[in-house]
Order: sequence, then structure tokens, then C-alpha cells
Amino acid sequence: MPTLNWIGKQAVGITLAVEYKGKHIAEHDKEKRQIGELWARRSNGRCRFVWVENKNWQVLKEATHG
Repeated sequence: MPTLNWIGKQAVGITLAVEYKGKHIAEHDKEKRQIGELWARRSNGRCRFVWVENKNWQVLKEATHG
């Protein structure tokens, strides 16, 4: 079972899962990303999955405020 770097619940009740990958390994972990995206899609809007790659923290900001 893949592990996540961080999982928590936002004040609005949405569960947020974050996976961080450096550029050198991100391309080798496509399956983990697909699992996270599937998990979020099947949550009926209750969960969000954020894939942060190579210190692109903007995607995390967008996911938590969007």
C-alpha cells in the first residue's frame, strides 16, 4: 500500500492528501499518483489529492483555496 507524505482534514471538512516528489523520482511513481487521483474522484468531493512535484507549492495552495 502506498504511503502519503501528509494527510489531514481542512476546516471545511475536506480530507486532503499530499504527496511530494522531487523531480528525479516523480516520473517513476505514476501509479501512486493515479491511485491518489482515483481516491479523490471516488470521494464525491469529500477528499482532495495533491501531487507536489519539485517544490511547486502553488499546486498545494490552489488545492486548499480552490
